[in-house]
Amino acid sequence: MGPRLFTSENVSLCPDGLHRVYAAVDAASGLHGLDAEVRAQLIRKLCDIAEIAFLSIGADHWDESKLLHLHAADTVVLYSVDANGVLVHDVVESQVA
Repeated sequence: MGPRLFTSENVSLCPDGLHRVYAAVDAASGLHGLDAEVRAQLIRKLCDIAEIAFLSIGADHWDESKLLHLHAADTVVLYSVDANGVLVHDVVESQVA
């Protein structure tokens, strides 16, 4: 069983709805807690990744066994790519003292 998705109806996080980007329940609070500009930048990048993944269909392009990292400002998003789209697993924001 995979992670539970954040959205109740599995609605993509992409504003245009063209690409499939979802957040696991555990990652939802991390996304919502980000600065709006950083969140928008990350979602835009994830939507771009989903578009590339859709265009490059094939099992040899994405290693589904490892989480990928996406950086924006002081935030790292851990995500995976598979035939269903992009899934955000975790959001880690660094704490600078």
